[in-house]
Amino acid sequence: MRQHSSLTKILVETFFRTVETPEFPGLAFKLAVGVRISSALRTISHFTANFGPRFSKEILPRLAVNSEILRIEKETSSAVYRTPDPDVAKHFTAVIREKYCVPDGEALIVVAALLDTDYAGFPQGVSAVERVFELNSEDKKEAFLDRCILFLLYRVTLTMF
Repeated sequence: MRQHSSLTKILVETFFRTVETPEFPGLAFKLAVGVRISSALRTISHFTANFGPRFSKEILPRLAVNSEILRIEKETSSAVYRTPDPDVAKHFTAVIREKYCVPDGEALIVVAALLDTDYAGFPQGVSAVERVFELNSEDKKEAFLDRCILFLLYRVTLTMF
């Protein structure tokens, strides 16, 4: 994270649109800053902003999630500009999320990165995960997924007994 000086110090994550401020510890604010990081314009759809807090409140409590393996940052609330035009709403949308603080010795993997594509220097449609782990064939992708699933199943079954 980088720190910028202003009236209020704001910490900006590498994703540019998620910020946190000391005045609201434990919270992160995802803003609808329309930036082009890849070929796609990055904003927040009103569908996402409406769905996230409902998912966190209604669905997450019903899931059997082992927090020793998987941590989910809950989206506590959102703000969406009310308009019938989604192309306008996406520029006036924000999501407030509980911020997970990564302890020393622990790695953080942003699951959304598995699908994020179109980075500069990467072939079109190739995700960062495919590039970094050299998943350039269906066999390699399948083996990678198998290893991930086996690891998760192994960890889940260990915690059940």
